[in-house]
Amino acid sequence: EMRERFGSKRRAKEEILARYASFVYMGNGQYGFARAAQYYFGRRLTTFTADDADKAALLAGIAKSPRDYAPSAKDTGIVIRRRNQTLTLMRANGFLSLEATARAKGRALQVVAHDTRQALQAPAVVEHVLEEFKARYADLSVEDLLQGRIQVHATADARVQRIVNEALEHGLGRYEQRHPKARGMTQGSVVVLQNRDGRILAETGGRQVFNGRSASYSDYNRVTQSLRQPGSAMKPMVYLAAFRHGGFTLETLVPDEPISVPDGETRPPKWISNYDGRFKGLIPIRQALAESRNAVAMWITEQIGIDSVLRTSRSLGVQTPLERYPTTALGASEMNLLELANAYRAMASGIVAEPYVIRAIVRDSGEVVAAT
Repeated sequence: EMRERFGSKRRAKEEILARYASFVYMGNGQYGFARAAQYYFGRRLTTFTADDADKAALLAGIAKSPRDYAPSAKDTGIVIRRRNQTLTLMRANGFLSLEATARAKGRALQVVAHDTRQALQAPAVVEHVLEEFKARYADLSVEDLLQGRIQVHATADARVQRIVNEALEHGLGRYEQRHPKARGMTQGSVVVLQNRDGRILAETGGRQVFNGRSASYSDYNRVTQSLRQPGSAMKPMVYLAAFRHGGFTLETLVPDEPISVPDGETRPPKWISNYDGRFKGLIPIRQALAESRNAVAMWITEQIGIDSVLRTSRSLGVQTPLERYPTTALGASEMNLLELANAYRAMASGIVAEPYVIRAIVRDSGEVVAAT
């Protein structure tokens, strides 16, 4: 298709390379060679000449592994070695003279200093913006964005995003203090939604460093892509389904007693227990919910039917198909974090809304193309 559109296989390949060069991650929250040139050298890429071969080679070397080859205060030696390898290849392929190669290799690393402590990392927001952009704005193209013909304004709040980033790192760090064998192997994600309309105020799809790899760029956003069992976080949807079904109020007495559920045709029933191993007999629904009593949640599901629970979850925005088995009421079916957070947002506000991360799209002329 691209060969037909651009006239030849070579032009199609050049176009693919150009799009890659405009979008590839270049370290320190920068995307594309043009942005990287501005960030690292304070220069527009279009101002580079043959005398800037050292800078061009450095940029070319970053794309293979931004974590290793992007300039930083940690280790300039590996960056210079990578730059010089690229210069050697440029010489071998006839792009540089022997003298120009020697001059470029002899130059010290000179990059613009940045206070990285103030840099705000939000790769999950960037990725979510691109996903939403492609899904909701079919009349616009990512190429318009990459070429600067439009600007996309996100709903994320920088202050909230910093809090979220720090909270995730702090929370996982404390978990690993309690479980030393899990050090460096735990993961997590956070999303914060505005109650009244579902706009995303902050989002992080994973910790900053995982298994030795920096997550300043991530190709996996655990907020939207990771399916996990919600566990007891599912129970409020069960109780809401009961209230909608009728016959239940916060004061209704319900049995906190031993209860079993089918566990396949060939296996004996599965007995449900509470986290503390005790049963309290008849208790008000409000107490059962507050204390997260498994037996009560399962009894309620038997009274109203699992389909009632599934309908309620869908009405709250859970789109991932949930299984029809009874233990779904205890969170045994998987969903993503965004769906779970949005369900709680809907219950808190009484407003059903689909989460969104794009606030406005503006053309370079100033015309507002879309706004929410």
